[in-house]
Amino acid sequence: MDALPDETGAPFRDDLLYASDDSSFQPLVEFSEKLLAALDRNREETHAKKQLLTEQVKEAAGKAKDSAQKQGNLDAVLLFAELVENPDATPSGNNPQLAQLLKSRSAAQAKIEESHRQGQAKLLQAAVASLEKMKVDQTKAGNIALAKEIAAYQSRIGQLAAMRSSKTEPLRASPQSTRFPASSQHTYLVIDLSGGANAVRYPVAYLAAPPPGGFNTDEYKTTKLVLRRIEAGSFKMGENQDVSVTLTKPFFIGLFEVTQKQYQFVTGSNPSNFSGDKRPVDNVTYNAIRGSSNGAQWPSSNAVDSHSFLDKLRARTSVDFDLPTEAQWEYACRAGTTTTYCYGDSANGNFMWYLSNSSSQTHDVGTKKPNPRGLYDMHGNVWEWCLDWSGTLSSGIDPKGSSAGARRAMRGGCWRSNASWCTSFHRGSSPSSSENNGYGFRLAAPVKP
Repeated sequence: MDALPDETGAPFRDDLLYASDDSSFQPLVEFSEKLLAALDRNREETHAKKQLLTEQVKEAAGKAKDSAQKQGNLDAVLLFAELVENPDATPSGNNPQLAQLLKSRSAAQAKIEESHRQGQAKLLQAAVASLEKMKVDQTKAGNIALAKEIAAYQSRIGQLAAMRSSKTEPLRASPQSTRFPASSQHTYLVIDLSGGANAVRYPVAYLAAPPPGGFNTDEYKTTKLVLRRIEAGSFKMGENQDVSVTLTKPFFIGLFEVTQKQYQFVTGSNPSNFSGDKRPVDNVTYNAIRGSSNGAQWPSSNAVDSHSFLDKLRARTSVDFDLPTEAQWEYACRAGTTTTYCYGDSANGNFMWYLSNSSSQTHDVGTKKPNPRGLYDMHGNVWEWCLDWSGTLSSGIDPKGSSAGARRAMRGGCWRSNASWCTSFHRGSSPSSSENNGYGFRLAAPVKP
Protein backbone atom coordinates (compact mmCIF):
# COMPACT_ATOMS: atom_id res chain seq x y z
CA MET A 1 0.00 0.00 0.00
CA ASP A 2 3.02 2.31 0.11
CA ALA A 3 3.41 2.65 -3.65
CA LEU A 4 0.80 3.79 -6.12
CA PRO A 5 0.34 1.88 -9.37
CA ASP A 6 0.85 3.87 -12.52
CA GLU A 7 -2.83 4.35 -13.26
CA THR A 8 -3.34 6.04 -9.88
CA GLY A 9 -0.05 7.90 -9.96
CA ALA A 10 0.91 10.62 -12.42
CA PRO A 11 -2.17 9.75 -14.49
CA PHE A 12 -1.65 9.11 -18.22
CA ARG A 13 0.72 12.08 -18.23
CA ASP A 14 1.78 11.53 -21.83
CA ASP A 15 -1.80 12.20 -22.93
CA LEU A 16 -2.37 15.19 -20.67
CA LEU A 17 0.76 17.27 -21.10
CA TYR A 18 0.53 19.76 -23.96
CA ALA A 19 3.92 20.99 -25.19
CA SER A 20 4.66 23.51 -27.92
CA ASP A 21 7.44 25.95 -28.78
CA ASP A 22 4.90 28.23 -30.49
CA SER A 23 4.27 31.18 -28.12
CA SER A 24 0.76 31.66 -29.50
CA PHE A 25 -0.17 28.29 -27.98
CA GLN A 26 1.12 29.25 -24.52
CA PRO A 27 -2.39 29.50 -22.98
CA LEU A 28 -2.94 25.81 -23.74
CA VAL A 29 0.50 24.88 -22.39
CA GLU A 30 -0.31 26.67 -19.12
CA PHE A 31 -3.75 25.06 -18.96
CA SER A 32 -2.27 21.56 -19.28
CA GLU A 33 0.30 22.28 -16.58
CA LYS A 34 -2.42 23.40 -14.16
CA LEU A 35 -4.48 20.31 -14.96
CA LEU A 36 -1.49 18.09 -14.28
CA ALA A 37 -0.82 19.87 -10.99
CA ALA A 38 -4.43 19.30 -9.89
CA LEU A 39 -4.26 15.61 -10.79
CA ASP A 40 -0.94 15.28 -8.97
CA ARG A 41 -2.53 16.70 -5.83
CA ASN A 42 -5.34 14.17 -6.18
CA ARG A 43 -2.76 11.38 -6.49
CA GLU A 44 -0.81 12.60 -3.47
CA GLU A 45 -3.97 12.71 -1.36
CA THR A 46 -4.66 9.11 -2.38
CA HIS A 47 -1.14 8.08 -1.48
CA ALA A 48 -1.51 9.70 1.94
CA LYS A 49 -4.76 7.81 2.53
CA LYS A 50 -3.08 4.53 1.57
CA GLN A 51 -0.19 5.15 3.91
CA LEU A 52 -2.61 5.93 6.73
CA LEU A 53 -4.50 2.69 6.02
CA THR A 54 -1.20 0.79 6.15
CA GLU A 55 -0.52 2.16 9.61
CA GLN A 56 -4.06 1.41 10.77
CA VAL A 57 -3.80 -2.21 9.61
CA LYS A 58 -0.43 -2.57 11.27
CA GLU A 59 -1.75 -1.12 14.54
CA ALA A 60 -4.82 -3.37 14.53
CA ALA A 61 -2.68 -6.44 13.77
CA GLY A 62 -0.29 -5.49 16.55
CA LYS A 63 -3.10 -5.28 19.10
CA ALA A 64 -4.51 -8.60 17.93
CA LYS A 65 -1.06 -10.21 18.20
CA ASP A 66 -0.60 -8.92 21.75
CA SER A 67 -4.04 -10.22 22.71
CA ALA A 68 -3.33 -13.63 21.19
CA GLN A 69 -0.01 -13.77 23.01
CA LYS A 70 -1.72 -13.13 26.36
CA GLN A 71 -4.16 -15.93 25.56
CA GLY A 72 -1.33 -18.28 24.60
CA ASN A 73 -2.65 -18.71 21.04
CA LEU A 74 0.65 -19.20 19.20
CA ASP A 75 -0.96 -19.84 15.79
CA ALA A 76 -2.78 -16.49 15.96
CA VAL A 77 0.37 -14.74 17.16
CA LEU A 78 2.26 -15.92 14.08
CA LEU A 79 -0.57 -14.90 11.73
CA PHE A 80 -0.85 -11.39 13.09
CA ALA A 81 2.92 -10.99 13.38
CA GLU A 82 3.13 -11.57 9.61
CA LEU A 83 0.61 -8.79 9.06
CA VAL A 84 2.48 -6.44 11.40
CA GLU A 85 5.67 -7.06 9.42
CA ASN A 86 3.91 -6.62 6.07
CA PRO A 87 0.49 -4.89 6.20
CA ASP A 88 -0.05 -5.84 2.53
CA ALA A 89 0.28 -9.56 3.25
CA THR A 90 -2.61 -12.02 3.23
CA PRO A 91 -1.76 -14.60 5.91
CA SER A 92 -3.51 -17.93 5.45
CA GLY A 93 -5.16 -19.32 8.53
CA ASN A 94 -8.54 -20.14 10.01
CA ASN A 95 -8.92 -17.17 12.32
CA PRO A 96 -12.19 -15.16 12.35
CA GLN A 97 -10.53 -11.99 13.68
CA LEU A 98 -7.90 -12.13 10.93
CA ALA A 99 -10.56 -12.73 8.28
CA GLN A 100 -12.50 -9.67 9.48
CA LEU A 101 -9.38 -7.50 9.47
CA LEU A 102 -8.48 -8.55 5.92
CA LYS A 103 -12.06 -7.95 4.80
CA SER A 104 -12.04 -4.45 6.32
CA ARG A 105 -8.68 -3.70 4.71
CA SER A 106 -9.97 -4.79 1.31
CA ALA A 107 -13.08 -2.64 1.65
CA ALA A 108 -11.04 0.39 2.71
CA GLN A 109 -8.65 -0.08 -0.23
CA ALA A 110 -11.56 -0.28 -2.66
CA LYS A 111 -13.08 2.87 -1.17
CA ILE A 112 -9.81 4.78 -1.54
CA GLU A 113 -9.39 3.65 -5.16
CA GLU A 114 -12.97 4.56 -6.02
CA SER A 115 -12.62 8.00 -4.43
CA HIS A 116 -9.44 8.53 -6.40
CA ARG A 117 -11.07 7.48 -9.68
CA GLN A 118 -14.05 9.75 -9.10
CA GLY A 119 -11.78 12.63 -8.19
CA GLN A 120 -9.81 12.22 -11.41
CA ALA A 121 -13.00 11.96 -13.45
CA LYS A 122 -14.38 15.20 -11.96
CA LEU A 123 -11.15 17.08 -12.64
CA LEU A 124 -11.09 15.88 -16.24
CA GLN A 125 -14.76 16.68 -16.79
CA ALA A 126 -14.22 20.18 -15.41
CA ALA A 127 -11.26 20.59 -17.74
CA VAL A 128 -13.41 19.68 -20.75
CA ALA A 129 -15.92 22.37 -19.78
CA SER A 130 -13.19 24.97 -19.28
CA LEU A 131 -11.62 24.09 -22.62
CA GLU A 132 -14.98 24.56 -24.33
CA LYS A 133 -15.22 28.13 -23.04
CA MET A 134 -11.59 28.72 -23.93
CA LYS A 135 -12.18 27.45 -27.46
CA VAL A 136 -15.21 29.68 -27.96
CA ASP A 137 -13.36 32.74 -26.65
CA GLN A 138 -10.37 32.14 -28.93
CA THR A 139 -12.63 31.59 -31.95
CA LYS A 140 -14.40 34.90 -31.28
CA ALA A 141 -11.01 36.60 -30.95
CA GLY A 142 -9.99 35.27 -34.36
CA ASN A 143 -7.28 32.94 -32.99
CA ILE A 144 -8.37 30.06 -35.20
CA ALA A 145 -5.11 28.08 -35.02
CA LEU A 146 -5.19 28.09 -31.21
CA ALA A 147 -8.91 27.24 -31.20
CA LYS A 148 -8.19 24.16 -33.34
CA GLU A 149 -5.41 23.08 -30.97
CA ILE A 150 -7.78 23.50 -28.03
CA ALA A 151 -10.42 21.41 -29.78
CA ALA A 152 -7.94 18.57 -30.41
CA TYR A 153 -6.72 18.66 -26.82
CA GLN A 154 -10.29 18.86 -25.52
CA SER A 155 -11.21 15.75 -27.51
CA ARG A 156 -8.38 13.78 -25.95
CA ILE A 157 -9.24 14.97 -22.44
CA GLY A 158 -12.88 14.09 -23.09
CA GLN A 159 -11.92 10.52 -23.98
CA LEU A 160 -9.87 10.19 -20.83
CA ALA A 161 -12.68 11.65 -18.70
CA ALA A 162 -15.12 9.12 -20.15
CA MET A 163 -12.72 6.27 -19.45
CA ARG A 164 -12.13 7.33 -15.86
CA SER A 165 -15.88 7.74 -15.36
CA SER A 166 -16.50 4.21 -16.65
CA LYS A 167 -13.56 2.66 -14.77
CA THR A 168 -11.77 1.60 -17.97
CA GLU A 169 -8.05 1.95 -18.58
CA PRO A 170 -6.85 5.25 -20.07
CA LEU A 171 -5.43 5.60 -23.56
CA ARG A 172 -1.69 5.98 -23.92
CA ALA A 173 -0.06 8.53 -26.18
CA SER A 174 1.62 7.09 -29.24
CA PRO A 175 5.43 7.02 -29.27
CA GLN A 176 5.36 9.43 -32.22
CA SER A 177 3.32 12.05 -30.39
CA THR A 178 4.89 15.52 -30.61
CA ARG A 179 2.18 17.40 -28.78
CA PHE A 180 2.25 15.36 -25.58
CA PRO A 181 5.88 14.15 -25.13
CA ALA A 182 6.69 12.53 -21.80
CA SER A 183 10.23 13.91 -22.00
CA SER A 184 8.96 17.47 -21.55
CA GLN A 185 7.74 16.64 -18.03
CA HIS A 186 10.78 15.93 -15.87
CA THR A 187 9.99 14.51 -12.46
CA TYR A 188 13.53 14.02 -11.19
CA LEU A 189 16.77 15.99 -11.37
CA VAL A 190 19.96 13.95 -10.93
CA ILE A 191 23.50 15.28 -10.51
CA ASP A 192 26.53 13.00 -10.87
CA LEU A 193 29.10 14.12 -8.27
CA SER A 194 31.60 11.33 -8.90
CA GLY A 195 34.11 13.76 -10.43
CA GLY A 196 34.67 15.10 -6.94
CA ALA A 197 35.79 18.50 -5.66
CA ASN A 198 38.21 19.07 -8.56
CA ALA A 199 35.63 18.49 -11.30
CA VAL A 200 34.95 21.29 -13.76
CA ARG A 201 31.44 20.05 -14.56
CA TYR A 202 29.02 17.60 -13.00
CA PRO A 203 26.74 15.73 -15.46
CA VAL A 204 23.10 16.76 -15.07
CA ALA A 205 20.18 14.50 -16.03
CA TYR A 206 16.41 14.92 -15.97
CA LEU A 207 14.34 11.76 -15.60
CA ALA A 208 10.63 11.10 -16.02
CA ALA A 209 10.70 8.08 -13.69
CA PRO A 210 13.03 6.37 -11.21
CA PRO A 211 15.63 3.94 -12.59
CA PRO A 212 15.25 0.18 -12.13
CA GLY A 213 15.70 -0.50 -8.45
CA GLY A 214 14.61 3.03 -7.49
CA PHE A 215 16.56 5.87 -5.90
CA ASN A 216 16.87 4.49 -2.37
CA THR A 217 20.29 2.95 -3.04
CA ASP A 218 23.85 3.75 -2.00
CA GLU A 219 24.53 5.39 -5.38
CA TYR A 220 21.97 8.15 -4.84
CA LYS A 221 23.20 8.79 -1.31
CA THR A 222 26.88 9.14 -2.21
CA THR A 223 27.97 9.75 -5.81
CA LYS A 224 24.69 11.21 -7.08
CA LEU A 225 22.23 13.83 -5.88
CA VAL A 226 18.56 13.36 -6.72
CA LEU A 227 15.77 15.92 -6.40
CA ARG A 228 12.05 15.49 -7.06
CA ARG A 229 9.75 17.90 -8.84
CA ILE A 230 7.01 19.41 -6.69
CA GLU A 231 4.14 21.01 -8.58
CA ALA A 232 2.84 24.51 -7.84
CA GLY A 233 -0.17 24.81 -5.57
CA SER A 234 -1.81 26.37 -2.52
CA PHE A 235 -1.96 25.20 1.08
CA LYS A 236 -2.51 26.30 4.67
CA MET A 237 0.76 26.77 6.53
CA GLY A 238 1.66 26.73 10.22
CA GLU A 239 0.54 24.92 13.36
CA ASN A 240 -3.02 26.25 13.13
CA GLN A 241 -3.01 26.10 9.34
CA ASP A 242 -4.16 29.71 9.24
CA VAL A 243 -1.50 31.11 6.91
CA SER A 244 -2.66 30.89 3.28
CA VAL A 245 0.19 30.36 0.83
CA THR A 246 0.28 29.92 -2.93
CA LEU A 247 3.41 28.70 -4.68
CA THR A 248 3.06 29.71 -8.32
CA LYS A 249 6.02 27.79 -9.71
CA PRO A 250 7.03 24.14 -9.52
CA PHE A 251 10.38 23.40 -7.91
CA PHE A 252 12.74 20.53 -7.24
CA ILE A 253 13.60 19.41 -3.70
CA GLY A 254 16.02 16.78 -2.46
CA LEU A 255 14.74 13.25 -2.06
CA PHE A 256 17.23 12.94 0.79
CA GLU A 257 19.08 15.27 3.13
CA VAL A 258 22.54 16.03 1.73
CA THR A 259 24.86 13.28 2.93
CA GLN A 260 28.42 13.49 4.18
CA LYS A 261 29.82 11.85 1.04
CA GLN A 262 27.90 14.20 -1.25
CA TYR A 263 29.07 17.23 0.71
CA GLN A 264 32.65 15.96 0.56
CA PHE A 265 32.44 15.38 -3.21
CA VAL A 266 31.44 19.02 -3.69
CA THR A 267 33.69 20.77 -1.16
CA GLY A 268 36.51 18.33 -0.47
CA SER A 269 35.77 18.49 3.26
CA ASN A 270 33.37 17.04 5.83
CA PRO A 271 32.48 19.07 8.95
CA SER A 272 30.35 16.32 10.51
CA ASN A 273 30.54 15.18 14.12
CA PHE A 274 29.09 11.76 13.33
CA SER A 275 30.83 9.57 10.79
CA GLY A 276 29.17 7.80 7.87
CA ASP A 277 29.10 8.39 4.10
CA LYS A 278 25.32 7.95 3.90
CA ARG A 279 24.50 9.84 7.06
CA PRO A 280 23.35 13.44 6.62
CA VAL A 281 26.13 15.99 6.82
CA ASP A 282 25.94 17.68 10.23
CA ASN A 283 27.74 20.53 11.95
CA VAL A 284 27.16 22.52 8.74
CA THR A 285 26.32 26.21 9.02
CA TYR A 286 24.06 28.38 6.90
CA ASN A 287 27.16 30.41 6.09
CA ALA A 288 29.05 27.35 4.85
CA ILE A 289 26.15 26.51 2.56
CA ARG A 290 25.49 30.03 1.20
CA GLY A 291 28.17 32.36 2.57
CA SER A 292 28.22 35.19 5.07
CA SER A 293 28.47 38.09 2.60
CA ASN A 294 26.45 37.82 -0.63
CA GLY A 295 24.91 34.65 0.76
CA ALA A 296 23.47 36.53 3.72
CA GLN A 297 21.39 38.88 1.56
CA TRP A 298 18.30 36.71 1.12
CA PRO A 299 15.51 37.69 0.52
CA SER A 300 16.82 40.76 -1.35
CA SER A 301 19.11 38.54 -3.44
CA ASN A 302 19.67 34.83 -4.06
CA ALA A 303 23.40 35.36 -4.69
CA VAL A 304 25.87 33.19 -2.77
CA ASP A 305 29.48 33.69 -1.73
CA SER A 306 32.36 32.48 -3.84
CA HIS A 307 33.65 29.10 -2.64
CA SER A 308 30.52 28.33 -0.63
CA PHE A 309 28.90 24.91 -1.09
CA LEU A 310 26.20 26.35 -3.33
CA ASP A 311 28.63 28.41 -5.37
CA LYS A 312 30.64 25.30 -6.22
CA LEU A 313 27.55 23.26 -7.03
CA ARG A 314 26.01 26.01 -9.16
CA ALA A 315 29.26 26.58 -11.07
CA ARG A 316 29.62 22.90 -11.96
CA THR A 317 25.99 22.32 -12.99
CA SER A 318 24.57 25.67 -14.21
CA VAL A 319 21.58 24.84 -12.00
CA ASP A 320 20.49 27.55 -9.55
CA PHE A 321 20.53 25.34 -6.45
CA ASP A 322 19.58 26.80 -3.09
CA LEU A 323 17.97 26.00 0.22
CA PRO A 324 14.16 25.76 0.16
CA THR A 325 12.11 28.61 1.57
CA GLU A 326 10.07 27.76 4.66
CA ALA A 327 6.95 27.72 2.50
CA GLN A 328 8.51 25.33 -0.01
CA TRP A 329 9.76 23.09 2.79
CA GLU A 330 6.41 22.80 4.55
CA TYR A 331 4.50 22.39 1.28
CA ALA A 332 6.84 19.56 0.25
CA CYS A 333 6.70 17.99 3.71
CA ARG A 334 2.91 18.06 4.06
CA ALA A 335 2.42 16.62 0.56
CA GLY A 336 -1.26 17.49 0.61
CA THR A 337 -1.83 16.32 4.19
CA THR A 338 -3.26 18.44 7.01
CA THR A 339 -2.16 16.23 9.88
CA THR A 340 0.51 16.86 12.52
CA TYR A 341 3.01 14.77 10.57
CA CYS A 342 2.94 13.89 6.89
CA TYR A 343 1.66 10.41 7.82
CA GLY A 344 -0.82 11.15 10.63
CA ASP A 345 -1.31 12.89 13.97
CA SER A 346 0.75 10.60 16.22
CA ALA A 347 4.53 10.24 16.35
CA ASN A 348 5.65 7.11 14.51
CA GLY A 349 9.22 5.84 14.57
CA ASN A 350 8.72 4.11 11.22
CA PHE A 351 8.93 7.54 9.59
CA MET A 352 11.54 9.41 11.62
CA TRP A 353 14.69 9.31 13.71
CA TYR A 354 14.09 11.32 16.88
CA LEU A 355 14.79 11.28 20.60
CA SER A 356 12.89 8.07 21.28
CA ASN A 357 14.65 5.83 18.74
CA SER A 358 17.86 7.47 17.48
CA SER A 359 20.28 6.13 20.11
CA SER A 360 21.65 9.70 20.33
CA GLN A 361 23.03 9.86 16.78
CA THR A 362 22.15 10.50 13.15
CA HIS A 363 21.39 7.61 10.82
CA ASP A 364 21.80 6.85 7.12
CA VAL A 365 19.29 8.82 5.06
CA GLY A 366 16.37 6.95 3.53
CA THR A 367 16.17 4.24 6.19
CA LYS A 368 12.73 5.37 7.36
CA LYS A 369 9.52 5.50 5.32
CA PRO A 370 9.11 8.47 2.95
CA ASN A 371 6.27 10.98 2.85
CA PRO A 372 3.54 10.77 0.17
CA ARG A 373 5.79 12.61 -2.29
CA GLY A 374 8.58 10.11 -1.78
CA LEU A 375 10.76 12.46 0.30
CA TYR A 376 12.75 10.85 3.10
CA ASP A 377 13.60 12.15 6.59
CA MET A 378 11.38 15.23 6.42
CA HIS A 379 10.80 14.50 10.11
CA GLY A 380 13.87 14.08 12.33
CA ASN A 381 17.47 12.95 11.69
CA VAL A 382 18.88 16.51 11.28
CA TRP A 383 17.37 19.98 11.37
CA GLU A 384 17.24 21.40 7.85
CA TRP A 385 18.29 24.99 7.16
CA CYS A 386 15.79 27.07 5.18
CA LEU A 387 16.43 30.30 3.28
CA ASP A 388 14.22 32.55 5.39
CA TRP A 389 14.96 34.69 8.36
CA SER A 390 13.09 33.39 11.39
CA GLY A 391 10.13 35.70 11.98
CA THR A 392 6.39 35.80 11.56
CA LEU A 393 5.22 33.34 8.93
CA SER A 394 4.55 35.09 5.62
CA SER A 395 1.35 34.44 3.70
CA GLY A 396 0.45 35.19 0.10
CA ILE A 397 2.15 34.46 -3.20
CA ASP A 398 5.58 32.78 -3.11
CA PRO A 399 6.50 34.17 0.35
CA LYS A 400 10.17 34.77 1.10
CA GLY A 401 9.91 35.33 4.85
CA SER A 402 10.95 38.35 6.91
CA SER A 403 13.10 41.02 5.27
CA ALA A 404 15.70 40.89 8.06
CA GLY A 405 16.51 39.11 11.29
CA ALA A 406 19.12 37.60 13.56
CA ARG A 407 18.43 33.89 13.05
CA ARG A 408 17.69 31.69 10.05
CA ALA A 409 14.76 29.29 9.98
CA MET A 410 15.16 25.53 10.37
CA ARG A 411 12.63 22.74 9.94
CA GLY A 412 12.02 19.08 10.69
CA GLY A 413 13.68 18.50 14.05
CA CYS A 414 16.61 16.13 14.56
CA TRP A 415 17.82 12.94 16.20
CA ARG A 416 17.67 14.43 19.70
CA SER A 417 14.38 16.30 19.27
CA ASN A 418 11.15 15.50 21.04
CA ALA A 419 8.43 14.32 18.68
CA SER A 420 6.64 17.68 18.99
CA TRP A 421 9.66 19.38 17.38
CA CYS A 422 9.60 17.06 14.37
CA THR A 423 6.13 17.97 13.07
CA SER A 424 5.27 19.34 9.64
CA PHE A 425 4.81 22.81 11.12
CA HIS A 426 7.27 23.21 14.02
CA ARG A 427 9.77 26.02 13.43
CA GLY A 428 13.31 26.08 14.71
CA SER A 429 15.96 28.75 14.19
CA SER A 430 19.62 29.47 14.77
CA PRO A 431 22.25 32.11 13.93
CA SER A 432 23.65 31.49 10.46
CA SER A 433 27.13 30.83 11.88
CA SER A 434 25.97 28.11 14.28
CA GLU A 435 27.60 24.69 14.13
CA ASN A 436 25.67 21.82 15.68
CA ASN A 437 25.69 18.05 15.23
CA GLY A 438 21.93 18.22 14.68
CA TYR A 439 22.11 20.74 11.82
CA GLY A 440 22.03 19.70 8.15
CA PHE A 441 20.18 20.64 4.98
CA ARG A 442 18.23 19.58 1.91
CA LEU A 443 18.64 21.12 -1.54
CA ALA A 444 16.07 22.85 -3.71
CA ALA A 445 16.21 24.14 -7.29
CA PRO A 446 13.86 25.93 -9.70
CA VAL A 447 12.22 24.11 -12.59
CA LYS A 448 13.37 25.56 -15.87
CA PRO A 449 10.55 26.56 -18.27
